[in-house]
Amino acid sequence: MEQNRISLGDITVATADRLARLLGAPEPQVERNLEEWPEARQVMRRLGAAFRVVTGGGFLDLYFHPDCVRCDRDAVVAAGPINAPEARRLVSRLARH
Repeated sequence: MEQNRISLGDITVATADRLARLLGAPEPQVERNLEEWPEARQVMRRLGAAFRVVTGGGFLDLYFHPDCVRCDRDAVVAAGPINAPEARRLVSRLARH
């Protein structure tokens, strides 16, 4: 934790999709390769919207990396830091599952 903010880091697109579903996002319209830009962008939209609802208006800064820079493997979604109250609301919601 730095300056009352928590860094979420990098997650695979599949994990971002699962997190979106756990937070109450609707199922995706079409199941395709989530690691392609249009599908990953849809996942990020769903996750961002679900995060906003769960945290009472919080913003989740997401960025798509088609190839993981560090591991040179799967595509990842980089999630920016969130403030501590948003993190508590997020964890509270996830604890229900």
